[in-house]
Amino acid sequence: RLGTLANKFLVSEQADLAPNEGQRVLVVGTVTRPEIQRGPGDPWKGTGITLRDGTLIYVSYKPEPPEGWGEFVGKEVRVAGTVWAYAPPTQFQSLMAPHLTDWDTPVPVNDNS
Repeated sequence: RLGTLANKFLVSEQADLAPNEGQRVLVVGTVTRPEIQRGPGDPWKGTGITLRDGTLIYVSYKPEPPEGWGEFVGKEVRVAGTVWAYAPPTQFQSLMAPHLTDWDTPVPVNDNS
């Protein structure tokens, strides 16, 4: 499935977000655990992908990484999903930031599958 997306829509920096809004794309970046401020003195960590230009795309707000993501924290991956430059229109998001929804399990960039 990654192979069919690799030659179509690749998101690796912020400039790639708006033109691909709402499209199924292949995102390449580093899995991170960004701190999310829920309120004064009440932060927690979500899961995201940091692109090469430092842009963060949120994947999950849950305290633990989604299944299949934890082993890739700090590693560069590629993952297929639907990208949103701000928030998905069908989901209430309190955070107006890039998001990836309907994602597949990430694959390390050095894996040729």
